[in-house]
Amino acid sequence: MTLAEGNRGERVGDAAGGLPPGASGPREGFVAAYRTAVVSGVFCAVVAAVLLVHYAIRPPVDPLDNPQFVALQKQAVAQPRNEALKERVRELDLRLRREYFRDRRFREWGAWLLIGGGLTFVAAAKIASSLRRPLPHPTGSDILDELHERNAALARLGVGGLAALLLISGIALSWYGRGVERQLADAPAGIRGQGPAVAALRTGQASARTAPEGMPAGGAPAAEGNAGQGTAAQGTATQGAAAEGTTAQRTGAEATPGQGTGVQGTGAASPGAASSGTVPTPAGGGEDCAPPEEYARFWPRFRGPDGSGISAHDDVPTVWNAETGENIAWKSPVPLPGNNSPVVWEDKVFVTGADKDRRVVYCFQAATGEKVWECEVPGTPESTAAPPKVLADTGLAAPTVATDGRRVYAVFANGDVGAVDLAGKLIWHKSLGIPENIYGHASSLCTYHDRVIVQFDQGSPDDDLSKLYAFDGKTGHVVWEVSRQTANSWTTPIIFHDGRREQLITVADPFVISYHPADGKEWWRFEGTTGDCGPSPIFHGGLVVAGGEYSYYMYGIRADGEGDVTKTHLAWELEEGLPDTCSPLAVETRLILLSASAVMTCYNSETGEKLWEHEFPEDMFTASPGWAGGKIYLFANAGKCYVGTVSDEGFQIEHENSLGEECVTSPAFQPGCIFIRGKQHLIRIGR
Repeated sequence: MTLAEGNRGERVGDAAGGLPPGASGPREGFVAAYRTAVVSGVFCAVVAAVLLVHYAIRPPVDPLDNPQFVALQKQAVAQPRNEALKERVRELDLRLRREYFRDRRFREWGAWLLIGGGLTFVAAAKIASSLRRPLPHPTGSDILDELHERNAALARLGVGGLAALLLISGIALSWYGRGVERQLADAPAGIRGQGPAVAALRTGQASARTAPEGMPAGGAPAAEGNAGQGTAAQGTATQGAAAEGTTAQRTGAEATPGQGTGVQGTGAASPGAASSGTVPTPAGGGEDCAPPEEYARFWPRFRGPDGSGISAHDDVPTVWNAETGENIAWKSPVPLPGNNSPVVWEDKVFVTGADKDRRVVYCFQAATGEKVWECEVPGTPESTAAPPKVLADTGLAAPTVATDGRRVYAVFANGDVGAVDLAGKLIWHKSLGIPENIYGHASSLCTYHDRVIVQFDQGSPDDDLSKLYAFDGKTGHVVWEVSRQTANSWTTPIIFHDGRREQLITVADPFVISYHPADGKEWWRFEGTTGDCGPSPIFHGGLVVAGGEYSYYMYGIRADGEGDVTKTHLAWELEEGLPDTCSPLAVETRLILLSASAVMTCYNSETGEKLWEHEFPEDMFTASPGWAGGKIYLFANAGKCYVGTVSDEGFQIEHENSLGEECVTSPAFQPGCIFIRGKQHLIRIGR
């Protein structure tokens, strides 16, 4: 065979193998790209198969429609006194809820893995396609070159179509769980599985997401009070006309995340007015509010002056029995239901109540329990057209009121906000719109000088619906507002002075954010909280303590940072005994957490070391723990209250008291007495 014949044979063989005559074959890197495409393609196929199998084995099911749960509901209605059956309903409710959110997270992670694998496959396939294209020689066949280009174009089209299909499938899977969640939000009593039947049979054993007392002290919280689900209002901040008062006119530019909008003047904070610890500075020179020392004497907001649950009074009663009347000064019925906690100022005790028709602020005489006045907070046509759907054990009045010593401020599940003077006269009111909230709005209020702070979170972090407002207490005008890239939450903000600056702390998915309470400027943010944020934050020993069961961690964050402190200011993170509703309590070097499963866990607040845990096998807790006179106070849902001491070794119960009715709210401590709200009554303990 001649050399020419050998060359012709080589070219014919190359052509038969798919290369045009004279081609030199694939370029360097083709094999690596080709194998990457194969591996990523197989990876996508495996992930897709796993998701399909998971879907087939565990299809998304509305917990309210679970056959076992429905059957137990019917049995519970037929046997209203069967306590064992009630407990089975509650346990099944909690298990179904946890399984639902676990499956939803599984599908979301699978969808993102599918998207990532698909993008890798597309990139690798494109690179391999370009590297495979043979390098032409002058002797190459024009016909074969044209054929090769045509095949390559078809291959690119096929790869592009497959990538689009993978992307669409991934996005659809990612949002599938959210769609189911929205459907659950429209259920009669919410995702907690608390249908009307269960709500009717509850005996104080609130579900893990019960609305505590005005803040999601737990759960989904509700601060000690999380509410149900509302539909999107027409605008997130409708500045409604104030009855008998003023209309909030916004004069500043629209706020952007992290940037306060000055309205009616922002006024500089007065660092000198701050106490040395965590008590906020609600008063300043010439402002229409109580001075700091007076503010600290009473119980002006959820969990006390600084939101910590700690009382400065030592002479607080430790023994009582509301069923026999032992050490009970009075019990006064509250006309309308509400899961908010009492607020005390001088000789007045304030709570709220609401039903589908009315939203009311009540004032009771602290010494006698006599109802002094009630003031209805009117709504707007938008906020009253249809009441928001809420959990049966949360209701329409979960948020706790706040006072600056001159006025009382209230917010309700439908987004209505109002200010009432201490004589019971409505000063102003407005509607922020019915919030898009899975369980309903339940964040309690706090005050800064003569302003009221409203944390109005809703929707998802990408919806751009959440806002933080500072309203002028006298007029209702917006002093500042900031937009927040956060999801609906049920936590209550706190304000403190850390020795260098004043900080306003909010917690929601996905950020813990510190703002300047004077103008809304953002100091720092920490990314890590997720899911349903219920427990409210506290400040102790230079750390902001925030997180909970659905964030998977409780974080200790140093409060002296600037900007994004996620990677620089985390002191510790805790994983065990996390609460879903009850807010933490920190005393000396001990941090106390109270979980929905009735386990109290103690950690060293400086190091995060776990010291001990104590179980309450017969109880469930929604109310946040309180501290007074060197003792801890724990109010269980069924009405039992434990009073005891804690040390590094454990918890010692000293007294077990009875409230005589269900209770999901937190106590308000005053000299010689405790005010607590039960399911039917406002109660003063201590004569």
